[in-house]
Amino acid sequence: MANCLAIQLSMCCKSRVSILFILVGNHQVASSRYRVYQYLGELQKSGFHASLYVMPSLHGKAVYSRIKIGVQIFVRALLNRVIFLQKQPLPPVIINMLRALGKIVVFDFDDAIFATHPASSSIGKRKELGAFLSSVDHVIAGNEYLANYARTFNRNVSVIPTCVDVEAIEARSRHLMRFDQDDVIIGWIGHSDNFVYLRQMESVLAELSRLYGEKIRLKVVSNQVYETVSIGVENKRWCLDEEISDVASFDIGIMPLTDDGWSRGKCGFKVLFYMAAGVPVVASPVGVNTEIITDGMNGFLASSEGEWVQKLAALIESCTLRDELASQGRKTVAERFSRTSCARQLTNLLLQLASWQRSNLL
Repeated sequence: MANCLAIQLSMCCKSRVSILFILVGNHQVASSRYRVYQYLGELQKSGFHASLYVMPSLHGKAVYSRIKIGVQIFVRALLNRVIFLQKQPLPPVIINMLRALGKIVVFDFDDAIFATHPASSSIGKRKELGAFLSSVDHVIAGNEYLANYARTFNRNVSVIPTCVDVEAIEARSRHLMRFDQDDVIIGWIGHSDNFVYLRQMESVLAELSRLYGEKIRLKVVSNQVYETVSIGVENKRWCLDEEISDVASFDIGIMPLTDDGWSRGKCGFKVLFYMAAGVPVVASPVGVNTEIITDGMNGFLASSEGEWVQKLAALIESCTLRDELASQGRKTVAERFSRTSCARQLTNLLLQLASWQRSNLL
């Protein structure tokens, strides 16, 4: 059996497999950048010929526009063996047509698209999501929480975490890190849609500001300005070319979350980025954060305002503690969440799927 699979994979590589990635964004969008773009080199070396199509948002579009987009995707898909859909479902009728034509359809998601974002009043669960998940050949989930939801509708589910290029981040961030500074920067990076998580830190930051005054400040790297009177804040406009240097400028990285369905689906990328850049982390014990962080060993978990104040204060007061947690955090990422490891998982899975016949997938 193993020899047969090896032969199939070898033949697959020699003939070059065409794969169409239908993405939610270009390389500026973090989800697409870290779930697809960073692996294109390895996929090409393994025998894939990749085509990319950034999916326009269907929200609010007229029926005619939706049909037009569907036709565009269908025509592009006809030219490829594997169709890789990222995060945005298509109507099951399109998926079933593609499968009937012998195409292998894979769906990848790294957010709880079946839940509601804490800053949104709209209903997050999509009625048609279950039917869509049932219609594809394979589902790739960013963590077990998402995978368990997908398994309700499809037995062919794999978990591939969102990973970072720890070697590249370390190489670019090490000489940028701050040493022997009197002030301490508590940092957060993310989209303004997620300011809701920072807002829950207001009383914690106010208490730290009372205790340490101008010794500490909050640095926010985002697409919008974050305003607060709780603590001195430095806003930095997010830029892809500067995100590593921005994170490396943090003395402490934070990832507060609310404990809800949407947050439990997060893949902990913020935590992994901090760790890879050598920044000690304090995060809420929600979802995959509890799998990445061992409290007190490679970072801190804080579930109450008191714990947030206590653990941030310990890091503010001890440069030695910051260095110890940073070192262990980087080691964790290198061993369990490196881009090389995830690229290997994705490549092997796609090669295996591309080599299967339809009967193997039923």
